[in-house]
Amino acid sequence: MSLTKVLELGRAKIVLASFLMVALVLGGFAATAVGADVTESDVVDYLKSEIGSWEKAEPILSKADISVPAGFPLSEPEEEFNIPLVCHGGEGNPFWNTVEYGYRMAKEIFPVKGTMYRPSTEFEPRWQQNILVELSAQKDVDMVATTLPHETMFDEVVQDLEDSGKTVIAVNSDVEDVTQNARSAYIGQEGYDAAYQMAKAVWEKYYHETMGYDPDPKTIKILMPEGAPGAGWCQERIRGFKDFLEEMGVDTNKQVYEYKTEMSPTGQKPNAMSAIQSHPDATLVLATQTCGGTYLAMKELGMEPGEIVVVGHDLIEKLVEGIDEGYIQATVDQQPFLQGFYPVVEGYFHKMFNMTVYDIYTGGKQISKEDVKIALEFPKIIG
Repeated sequence: MSLTKVLELGRAKIVLASFLMVALVLGGFAATAVGADVTESDVVDYLKSEIGSWEKAEPILSKADISVPAGFPLSEPEEEFNIPLVCHGGEGNPFWNTVEYGYRMAKEIFPVKGTMYRPSTEFEPRWQQNILVELSAQKDVDMVATTLPHETMFDEVVQDLEDSGKTVIAVNSDVEDVTQNARSAYIGQEGYDAAYQMAKAVWEKYYHETMGYDPDPKTIKILMPEGAPGAGWCQERIRGFKDFLEEMGVDTNKQVYEYKTEMSPTGQKPNAMSAIQSHPDATLVLATQTCGGTYLAMKELGMEPGEIVVVGHDLIEKLVEGIDEGYIQATVDQQPFLQGFYPVVEGYFHKMFNMTVYDIYTGGKQISKEDVKIALEFPKIIG
């Protein structure tokens, strides 16, 4: 399938693909020219050397006020590229349904095929490792996108994939020490910073707005539900929360009650009910994952909105309902759609034009009551 055919799939897809091309071209160029004054001729030279002839370059680059010589024929891929995506998100996790939606949509726009592999239950690193080993041996696999939820256990298989010519893009979960893992790029949230900033926002805004007084670092009691506490992403968020709390003077060993929980709101509910009942003096919940289960638990226990300050991560329908009703003060979004979409886009341009893959951070916006009207529409948009 030629790029011309890809871009002729529809007006909306043309616009979307064009903007993505601009972002990727200029992003790839910026990665090679950090600290330099980039001129128009620099970009044209870069296109010639990095991409080659490109028929669609002129109208696309005009969006960035860059003109290039016309008449660039574009070579066509001999066949669709195969870029599978392997993740740790279980089949019942609604967050990963959105990632999969983004992955499917990208494959409709670009000549890319591939399977998204999800375990039957949450966080099965051995299963994930076995899938990656199988993909490493498959000759028709061009690149691989995968989560890296464990700090070290995927190092060897990622190295094998890279050595066999299959560039690896980490998605959603990255290793802390990137010098020890051969993955080429990361697309996702900066977990530590997102959690740290959320705890800071609680201290400076959400707690006082909800309770009517500032948190006392010497007496506050905190519940910290942890989804998959053995996973790297969860550990990053725990560290982000605790580092801020300790800076404020909270004794996290004595004032924080940590407990393992499920990822789905219905699975979280009984654990949340137990934690609330056994710690009646707790006034704050800092969840490392979706906190829809805390919302359901509070309603089941007959609690009113605002009796406990509740914040968490990710944006799913049940959690948005909790924000709308006032039981949840805020959540940190990380754009799961883009975490499925961008690996396909980067993968296509890397294989087709040998463009460098690079990190894309998909955000850490805090969604609160003032954003809930938009957030309520999001599940309808993605289906």
